Amino acid sequence: WQSSEMVEKMFLWAWDARPFPYFPNLCDMWADCHNWQTGHWIQGKISQLDISDVLSDLLRKAGLKSDQFDTSDVKGLLSGYVINDQQSIRSIIRMLQNCYFFDIVEQDSKLKFVQKGRGVTTVVPVDEIVSNNSLRSVQLSQLDLNNKINVVYFNRNFGYP
Repeated sequence: WQSSEMVEKMFLWAWDARPFPYFPNLCDMWADCHNWQTGHWIQGKISQLDISDVLSDLLRKAGLKSDQFDTSDVKGLLSGYVINDQQSIRSIIRMLQNCYFFDIVEQDSKLKFVQKGRGVTTVVPVDEIVSNNSLRSVQLSQLDLNNKINVVYFNRNFGYP
């Protein structure tokens, strides 16, 4: 509906009187706090960007055309991002990739951005599978796997650590 002749004007509705970010964060105070993410309230939302739109913009700035990539599967809101030195678009996307947990694959001659956990499935016919005796399968014990990670982040809704 952007730039549509069917929609003459746009209006904002339901600026909530409750102070953001206390609403929606204080769920013991407001029973409808869980509805904020998908609800009609605009406070705390109009300053955020959809991560798929940010990725699309970066890819266009890199010289790709819209038919050469698909970012529609990546979900999440970006509240802000500071680029304080010269970086390649690839390094910016890599940082976003680490924060928003998506993979980049090539499919049908285009770059496809896929949210982790909802990967692209490729079926390989049995007659195309070649036996290779040089492959080795290794199973690691639980002790060899990472079982602890440290996460440091800033969340503007809860204050900065």
